[in-house]
Amino acid sequence: MQERHAWYYLNLVEQADRYLRSSARETWLLQLRAEQENLRTALAWSLTSQGDLEAGIRIAGVLYWFWLHEGTWSEGRTWLEQLLARGPHHAGSIPLARAVHGLSVLVWVQGERQLAEHLAREAVALARHSEDNIMVATALRLLVQVEL
Repeated sequence: MQERHAWYYLNLVEQADRYLRSSARETWLLQLRAEQENLRTALAWSLTSQGDLEAGIRIAGVLYWFWLHEGTWSEGRTWLEQLLARGPHHAGSIPLARAVHGLSVLVWVQGERQLAEHLAREAVALARHSEDNIMVATALRLLVQVEL
């Protein structure tokens, strides 16, 4: 039952991801806000021994944008740090690159420039390894901002 719950919410955030950087952003932010407890439940389950860590990383890799806009940077950072600490992960994974990128964004807005730069460099390397040019460009853009 918990697995189906997590996959349902993974599908929801992946659907939201297409719109979070569009004019429909507010609608999707409201939807995610209404589902926060369910999203937290899915993330918590993904960290258990029965959970699906990859699903949690995929969920959090999208939700960093939500946490950024909601101002819940510490919550997002905590989830991402816990998920990423549970490795090992597939180095060519786009969700992994997105999660590291998301963590670097949240760390940066919290004022930890040095850690943000380290994470941004890691996100660039992961994105290059995954051969996702859009993710490479996104990670490089953050790296440039952090280095300024």
